[in-house]
Amino acid sequence: VYFPLKDAKKPLFDWFVAHSRNMLNTVLIGDFNTGSNELDLQGKSKFYCSDEFADLSQNKLVDAYRLLHQTNREYSWYSSVGNGFRIDHALVTSDLLDRISEVRYEHTTRDVISDHSALFLNLSERSEV
Repeated sequence: VYFPLKDAKKPLFDWFVAHSRNMLNTVLIGDFNTGSNELDLQGKSKFYCSDEFADLSQNKLVDAYRLLHQTNREYSWYSSVGNGFRIDHALVTSDLLDRISEVRYEHTTRDVISDHSALFLNLSERSEV
């Protein structure tokens, strides 16, 4: 996913919140351009739509990175003045939680491919019973 900047992302959050209860086997991964004001930014900035992000990532879907790294501060993008922001996320439906084996950022991509760190989410295969 790619969410727009500032309040322009609110309609997307509203749609995902309204439809997330019907989702199964779903991963939303990408640049949400927002995060938690408590854990996901450095400096005095505040995120737009952080309440909507909290609702989606805590009450509807699960922030896979926060599941495995509860209080870590790691940033996927830096502003021109050097403030860090974790704006790239992987949100998963609850039926996938037992399959998450790894969630991590690869920061070397910021120097070569993009101005964002790459986000890796590994899901193990379902075991057949």
